[in-house]
Amino acid sequence: MSPTGPIWRVGKEPKPLQLSKMDSEQQLEEMLVADMRILSPEWMYLGNQVQTGTGRIDILAVARDGTLVVIELKRHETSRDVVAQTLDYLSWAAEQTPESIEALYSERHKKSLADGLQARFGAVNEGEPLNGQQLAVIVASEPNSATERMVKYLSKMGVPINLNTFEVFRDETGLLLRPNWLIDLAETELDSGGGKQPWNLQYYCSFGHGTGSRDWVDARTYGFFSAGGGRWYSQTLELLEPGSVIWVMAPTYGYVGVGRTTTRSMPFDEFKVVGPSGEDVLLKDQPLVGTYTHDGMAATVTADADVGEYVVGVQWIHTVGVDDAVRRPGLFGNQNSVCRPRSTKWVHTVNELMAAWKPDLGV
Repeated sequence: MSPTGPIWRVGKEPKPLQLSKMDSEQQLEEMLVADMRILSPEWMYLGNQVQTGTGRIDILAVARDGTLVVIELKRHETSRDVVAQTLDYLSWAAEQTPESIEALYSERHKKSLADGLQARFGAVNEGEPLNGQQLAVIVASEPNSATERMVKYLSKMGVPINLNTFEVFRDETGLLLRPNWLIDLAETELDSGGGKQPWNLQYYCSFGHGTGSRDWVDARTYGFFSAGGGRWYSQTLELLEPGSVIWVMAPTYGYVGVGRTTTRSMPFDEFKVVGPSGEDVLLKDQPLVGTYTHDGMAATVTADADVGEYVVGVQWIHTVGVDDAVRRPGLFGNQNSVCRPRSTKWVHTVNELMAAWKPDLGV
């Protein structure tokens, strides 16, 4: 959910920061080119002013899962013009081959796309094809009711499009920026897969095994699922309620388990498990393979300062090790820690996993 209300400066005499404006959209474009984390920590910059034959895309990016992201800045165009232009660019993006995207990146960055993705995310992608889906984002420095109305309607009709109207604040140090999404970004990213279906009440979960902080062996042994390193990663755990069915995928490995949650999300340091003698003991005090800390991560302009790990308890129904993970073309993947997929690909994925593992979900 987008932030609401003023930002307050902490002190004995708290003061609300004053709303302000950026000097120009050009300044905003330069900031986004310099650091895509302003919009999402899961996107990587490919290029700006990308020629399509009918115009130039302001910024082209790629998500960790291979989604191609078209970003258009609303400069002085009318709402109809900018929305129509963005849809035109989105259709262009859908026609691009992995080879053409790799060529664009290599030409502009003087290195391979694989090397860029490896440096940015630590992996080429999460097993999804490059440009298997697309997402359009309109960025505006100020809200506009006409643009908001059209983007909401298109999103409701299944078009993967979103609008970000940045909130700009001023204090004695200068300008501060906060992204303000019209539609929850996770929902838009899910819709970018196409073929929207009714949600089957089962959750997709991404467990970052081998990222230096967490290990799937711990999750299987002690019965939990976790995410962290910033609110973007941990906040979606709040979607889960006790009894939720979750299908867990370990990025770059594949699907590794299915189970039912037993608790709501809580900080890692507060989570308890059953000890050897049947007593409740803190998970953090157990012999763990992972560390579940993110002390070296600095808060960014898009991230809350809370970079801690969060946990939900899970009663596993079926799990496998990462070496036996189910990974094959056509299975659902997403960059959010937890989401409620509504795509035909998700239905296909659950059917495939049910056939492979034959778990008794009790439903």
